[in-house]
Amino acid sequence: MNKAQCLRNVLQSKEFNTLPIFLKGLASFINGDEDNKFKSISSYLVDSQFLSELKAPLPGVDFAFGDSLRDVKCTLRDEESRLHELYITYEGVKKLKITSGDIPYAPFLEQCFSNVEELVGAFFRHVKSLQSYFYELENIDNNCVILDPIKPTFKDNFRNIRIDDKTWLYVEVTLDGYPSNMHLIGQSEVWQGKLQDGILNWDHDKNIVENITSIFDLNDHSISFKSLSETMKPCDAQEKDDIICGICFCSELPDNLTVPQPLCQNSNCDVHFHKSCLFQWLVACEGGRPPSFGIINGSCPTCLQPISCSNNN
Repeated sequence: MNKAQCLRNVLQSKEFNTLPIFLKGLASFINGDEDNKFKSISSYLVDSQFLSELKAPLPGVDFAFGDSLRDVKCTLRDEESRLHELYITYEGVKKLKITSGDIPYAPFLEQCFSNVEELVGAFFRHVKSLQSYFYELENIDNNCVILDPIKPTFKDNFRNIRIDDKTWLYVEVTLDGYPSNMHLIGQSEVWQGKLQDGILNWDHDKNIVENITSIFDLNDHSISFKSLSETMKPCDAQEKDDIICGICFCSELPDNLTVPQPLCQNSNCDVHFHKSCLFQWLVACEGGRPPSFGIINGSCPTCLQPISCSNNN
């Protein structure tokens, strides 16, 4: 096997996923000092400057290679000791792009950076501006029973919070840490009045969880909160897994990780639906015509009571 083939094997191997391990494997068939090794690599896949930047230590930052030297996973720790993952792709000399991360979309994620330090610096500055956003989401996740997303991350700017067996509270969190688009899902005549009054009298000196607790008269004994006894928590997890859609009879969809929701307003209807399933069902019942403004009206597939659904997840 010639050197070109050996080098190709090393570059494409998942075994060499960190820079020290990679260089150790590379040294077995490339003679000379480390600069020559870098030159051999740069002529084949990436330039030596990029590898030198990855080797140079940055405070609070760790790097690991992905499937090739062009794909790098960057783990960063912010000022509150939260860990963030960032995936970088090398597209050419002084052309680094962020392919994905655990934060919501921001315009800088589409920029092209000339070096690793510039890219990491931009990410740190953006993360610093999101501290209120992170705090509110963490506080909701730590204190409330989250039904959707199934595995909430900072990239998801919304939460579906359990209020009772038939009612969820949907809330989005802005990048400044404020609640937005808050509404109830399910049979909620009593709760709806409380929510409307609570929004009008929102206390901006309290965080989102404290306001929700006050609005719905919830407390530590409510099933909406995680401060339950340890024996109750497995039941909550099991119940979450048992929720199935009344149309597709599944809990999860391959292309949609949301869980079925109590979308029917009939208090006697206990059936949940994926929004995408219900939307497609109602559109099909109307002859397949796309609805105006993305909202379709029809009858519940189970109880035949009036129901509406939007195509906005």
